[in-house]
Amino acid sequence: MNQHTRKKPNAVHHERRPNTHYPLADGVFFVLVGLPGGARSLSQCLVLWSDGVLRQTAGWVRIPDESTVGRRFKEVTGRHISELESLVHEAHKRVWRRALREVEVQWPCVG
Repeated sequence: MNQHTRKKPNAVHHERRPNTHYPLADGVFFVLVGLPGGARSLSQCLVLWSDGVLRQTAGWVRIPDESTVGRRFKEVTGRHISELESLVHEAHKRVWRRALREVEVQWPCVG
């Protein structure tokens, strides 16, 4: 693999089709906010996101259609999930490393 084809370790590589208006990340955000809001399906997420205040908070003028979000999720492959798991693992390591440093500063070991 040369330097031009090497993957970045901090991204999930997903190419959008030219006619796509909503990136996959928007679909994931759409569902992740919908689940704690009580939604149990894409159509319930749509109902939740129809709230103007929630849309404005997210910076969305319009919300994606249920079929649009469904199509985005159908594009996800095992490779994407593996890359996302790697990103989550790296994020956890950074957070725990920072937290452990904070603990060491606040409560130095005496001994």
